[in-house]
Amino acid sequence: MASVMHPIHTGIISLFYNWNEASLHSLESGVAQSQTAAERAAYVNSIEAAPYGWSIDTDKFNKEPIRWKFLEVIQYTFCLSLYLIKVK
Repeated sequence: MASVMHPIHTGIISLFYNWNEASLHSLESGVAQSQTAAERAAYVNSIEAAPYGWSIDTDKFNKEPIRWKFLEVIQYTFCLSLYLIKVK
């Protein structure tokens, strides 16, 4: 049975996924627009070195990348801000 996630957490997962997709698309565009073989090789190397944590498979994905940790901090800060506004 799938677990139900809080909407904010679902939004963070979506942002994480879209950020990684945009990064990959940017790298692929870099390969296509490369002027030299060395530049092309650098882009290809970056694509090949992309962390496996970029792929999201339901509840099983890598939560160690710096991007994920950054988004968790934003999520925590946002939720704390909402709580503090409610308390006032």
